[in-house]
Amino acid sequence: MNKNKLLKVLLVAPLLVGAISIASCGASQSEDAKSPFVKPIFETYRVTFLDHEGDVLYQTDVKEHENAIYEGDKPAKPSDEYYNYYFNGWDKPLLDITAPTEFSPTFGEILRQYVVNYYDEEGNLLDSQIVNAGEEAVYDGPTPTKPSDENWDYVFTGKWTSDTSEVTSDLNLKPVFEQQVRKYHVTFTVDGTSIHTKRVEKGQAIGPYDGPTPYKASVESDDGKWKTVYTFSGWDTNLNTTIVNGNMEVAALFTTHQESSDRGDFGDIIENGDGNVTGEPGGEEEEGGITYKTIFIGEDDINFSGYYLGADDTSNNYLLKYEGYRDLTNNDGSETVKGVKVSYLVPFEYKNIAEATGTCVYEFPDGRGNIEFTFNMQALGLNTISPININRKYTGEVGQFVNKGEEKLKDIVTEHNVQLRKWIDRVGDKLPSDFNPYL
Repeated sequence: MNKNKLLKVLLVAPLLVGAISIASCGASQSEDAKSPFVKPIFETYRVTFLDHEGDVLYQTDVKEHENAIYEGDKPAKPSDEYYNYYFNGWDKPLLDITAPTEFSPTFGEILRQYVVNYYDEEGNLLDSQIVNAGEEAVYDGPTPTKPSDENWDYVFTGKWTSDTSEVTSDLNLKPVFEQQVRKYHVTFTVDGTSIHTKRVEKGQAIGPYDGPTPYKASVESDDGKWKTVYTFSGWDTNLNTTIVNGNMEVAALFTTHQESSDRGDFGDIIENGDGNVTGEPGGEEEEGGITYKTIFIGEDDINFSGYYLGADDTSNNYLLKYEGYRDLTNNDGSETVKGVKVSYLVPFEYKNIAEATGTCVYEFPDGRGNIEFTFNMQALGLNTISPININRKYTGEVGQFVNKGEEKLKDIVTEHNVQLRKWIDRVGDKLPSDFNPYL
């Protein structure tokens, strides 16, 4: 082959190769376009994760139909006064993203609790409590106290240095005290034994006595024929003018007189010129607008008294009376109070004791309270009487003594009945001829 022909072949060969390559590529593209296994082109979307206030925590791009993955810090929400919060997931699933999406966190809540400590004035812990947020703290310790000084007492007000009606934080509290003029104890005594105490402000007079009537037992002579009787007459200081500047004692004063201890004969009964019947020790007493003349005072501290109104046209008024001190036991027998003052009174007509209305009052010492009975008298035949229709009421803390007090009332009526019968036998010739209270 000559050189010119070889040169032409060399120039044409690359063109043929290129043409073949182009034709082959075109055929291949035409076949691929017809294939069902060609992968489509996917878009990506911006996914944003927000915090509890709506600020961006984290962002990422996610291909269409893929799941979002959060790779930021764990979402958190600050506690408030009432709750602590914990992350509880997102507000919607992170699956199959098909559009730009925002996710917000959700939170569970736990009710907070607080410690409330109560301290005294010296900083000593009195009580400590764990209280749910928003609830009231209620103190359950001993009543706080603050020592008095020379001029002032301090009274706990029931309040503390912070309000505890709705607790929203830990609290360390101290009591709040009200300042009051100091009060001192004035103790009233009989022979050194306290019978009553009252509190009086410093600088003030003692003031009226409001306790039980002072009592001192009679003392019998060695031969048993006489006894010394003590009658309360006042106090060893003037209660209206004595100024209190500290704790103090006030002693009861008594006058004395002698009485015969032998009352078995009931004294000598005499009749004076105006028709009044009287006897030892004599005297008068007014009760319900009627003046009664003493006929008899009985034995053994019973102080039985029959009083007789002496004018012939009004000679039908009599009185049974008892004043003394007795021991009284409560209903279940667990306590006995000594020195309960008993006042018993039954006015009646000489033929009609069955219609009499009587009263009996038990006055407990130290102002503890009173029991009062009202009743009618019933004649149960010759020489016997008994209280009926008994009504009772009491003041103070003495209700547990009422039943035994009623039994004691019946004993007193029995005693008086015995004395009444003796008295009728003794002075019968001085009484109206038809005198018979048992009718």
